[in-house]
Amino acid sequence: MDTIAAIATPPGVGGIAVLRISGPEAISIAQRALRRSRPLQEAPSRRVLVAEAVDPQGQPIDQVLVTVFRAPHSYTGEDVVEISCHGGRVVPHLILEALIQAGARLAEPGEFTKRAFLNGKLDLIQAAAVQDLVEARSREGVRQALRRLRGEVSQHVEAFADRLFRLIAELEARIDFEEDVPPLEPRWIEEQIQHLIHRAEDLIQKGRQGNFYLRGVRVALVGPPNAGKSTLFNRLLGEERAIVTEIPGTTRDVVSEERIIAGVPVKFLDTAGLRTPQDPVESLGVERTRRTLQEADLAILVLDLTRPEAVEPETGLLPPHLPVIRVWNKADLAAPAQPTASADLLISALTGQGLDRLRSLLEQRIRELVGTGEVSLAERELHLMASARADLQDALQAHRRNLGMEIVVFHLREAHRRLQEIVGYHDLPEAILDHIFKNFCVGK
Repeated sequence: MDTIAAIATPPGVGGIAVLRISGPEAISIAQRALRRSRPLQEAPSRRVLVAEAVDPQGQPIDQVLVTVFRAPHSYTGEDVVEISCHGGRVVPHLILEALIQAGARLAEPGEFTKRAFLNGKLDLIQAAAVQDLVEARSREGVRQALRRLRGEVSQHVEAFADRLFRLIAELEARIDFEEDVPPLEPRWIEEQIQHLIHRAEDLIQKGRQGNFYLRGVRVALVGPPNAGKSTLFNRLLGEERAIVTEIPGTTRDVVSEERIIAGVPVKFLDTAGLRTPQDPVESLGVERTRRTLQEADLAILVLDLTRPEAVEPETGLLPPHLPVIRVWNKADLAAPAQPTASADLLISALTGQGLDRLRSLLEQRIRELVGTGEVSLAERELHLMASARADLQDALQAHRRNLGMEIVVFHLREAHRRLQEIVGYHDLPEAILDHIFKNFCVGK
């Protein structure tokens, strides 16, 4: 395998920058780009040393600190050298250029972590957690990413896979050594498969809830034109983010902004008012609102208390699975006799009336969505877990229909293969690995 190098710190002006080299020639390549009294090959592992970075002509670039990590006791499992230099837009790139001319190849996005996975330093959940940690947007998101990186989530999946494998072994023993082992009670087999299905469903539910801490919750403000959605949007954010006018249909596109609520990144989405469009541009805005609702995790349905007749057309467009907080806005303008019984809250986005209750209810609904955060699974992992559940359900149906032990075991083995793919213990095509790591930053 060739030797790779990259700048591991963000670009721009900063106090220091870190460059990372990994591969079989990491130490000798770094030596050619450094000047010090003793060869780098003689340097002790994990000790910070002073050196001078030089270009291919031997001209000094910067005084640097160098640390050697010898295989297999490094992040990637290979020989690794890390160089700390002064930050900025020029110095780190001059040193990187010197390393490449000395024989290194520029690393691809996520290639260091990919090598750590391939060399058995991390499983696939832990590898993905590295990017989760880098992209975490809240303290709770950091905690969830660390749990994944430490292997706590992997342990849940591996324990599930181990129980499934033991059942497969029991059933295969009855196929291969039918005359030598006692038969299993059909009811016991059904109970074991049902237990595995319930465990898969539990992991899917908890994994989806925990994933909110990493990807965030999308809250769409929806309702008829001029109901006060943009005013409420600005109130919830605490700043004038959306344009507010008395002209219906002012909001033509989806406007978004993020805040942290209950430790969860919450993206508020101010949408175009739902009504029969008056022009092609508004028609595009209404269509985007509908698409936004399909992707939202929670909706705040903003209704105009001064126009209660405008309720029904809008509520019929809400996806049936979408949790909704219904609010009647413009309480400062409406007569007390107007109906409010079907609303969760009565508010005035203009004056602030009822907004504390709305914020409390919003936080409560978000906490219900995210649950305890015991397990967090990424989208790829959730998809594979759902596929494993489907395979288990197929196994149960095959057992109930007496299709034969071989068919039951086939479906169980398919489920086990999905679980192995989640943690990366199954042979994965290079294209899948490339897809997983392509969104990593260079240097990670």
